[in-house]
Amino acid sequence: MFTNLSHLVNAVCISSALVLMGCKEAPLSGTDLFEGENPNPASSNGSSSSSSSSSNGTGESGEIRSAYDTSSEENGIIPLEDTLFCGSTGQIVLKPNQSTTLSWRLESDYELREPLVMHLETESAATGLGILTSTGILTALYTAPSDYDEEFTVKVIAHTSRDTEESVCSIRLIPESELGVIDDGVSRGLVGNVYDFGTTVSYLPNLSLLTPVQEILVPNLDVPTRSFSQGFPGVRDLIEWFGVQFNGKITIPVDGTYRFKVYSDDGANLYIDNELVVDNDGVHAPAARTTEREFLAGTYPFRVDYFQGPRYHITMQLSWDTPETDGFEIVPPDAFSRPD
Repeated sequence: MFTNLSHLVNAVCISSALVLMGCKEAPLSGTDLFEGENPNPASSNGSSSSSSSSSNGTGESGEIRSAYDTSSEENGIIPLEDTLFCGSTGQIVLKPNQSTTLSWRLESDYELREPLVMHLETESAATGLGILTSTGILTALYTAPSDYDEEFTVKVIAHTSRDTEESVCSIRLIPESELGVIDDGVSRGLVGNVYDFGTTVSYLPNLSLLTPVQEILVPNLDVPTRSFSQGFPGVRDLIEWFGVQFNGKITIPVDGTYRFKVYSDDGANLYIDNELVVDNDGVHAPAARTTEREFLAGTYPFRVDYFQGPRYHITMQLSWDTPETDGFEIVPPDAFSRPD
């Protein structure tokens, strides 16, 4: 059954509980699902250590196989001088249970025939690193863990063979309690300018005429109704009578009819391609407004103006019903990108 030593090593990794601790390099097949765990969480004294998790794959026959058979050019041996790049230039920001599609590209036009070898790493004390699923030769789906209390970074490390340099896609995981992170100017997501009104308002003011007190980054707009007392990163005392203008781009995947729903407390207005699509303005309890529009597939300028009135609860969720969905779903992080 085992044609070489790498087959035997990979088989041991699959069958052993040590797979998360000692077997870093094994391929993800197109059907593999891998849940990463941190084998070396911080000790009770609070110190942290670097850790990694690996993913394994099998051939159709069930035999464990290595990612590359270097016996023949026909099996997709990559030139050693080629370079692999992560498709995202900055970090990807996610919250619990959110997913993102990761992609890589080669510097040359070489066409691989086998999936990348990849694994997860972190330098934090987190015990769960998320789930990584191979979806193609140069793509994978990553899903954030369901529960964590502190921000940490997961690195998805990939390479094409043991002789090729590793390429890292970095994912910044923020807890559900945080609305966003301070924008670094490069990471993927919606950029939110935060404004302190300093007084009460009944409707959204013209936010572009105000001076922001902070600039944050969010993966998407998914804040269900909840208490809000922690403010924003760097502006922790701002919990009422504030506004946020979220700017970016939204990708419409296919031509067709789209319904957008804004569910907010208090007011929020949605603009796509510089046109008002949903008007849910005013001081009110959590309430939803829905609009239907025709769109051609493509990427459009996107903006949501939101404001919070009196403390202590907030709501801001954006959902869509597309030609590819069965009912409303939260618009996912992969639909958004930074503004120009």
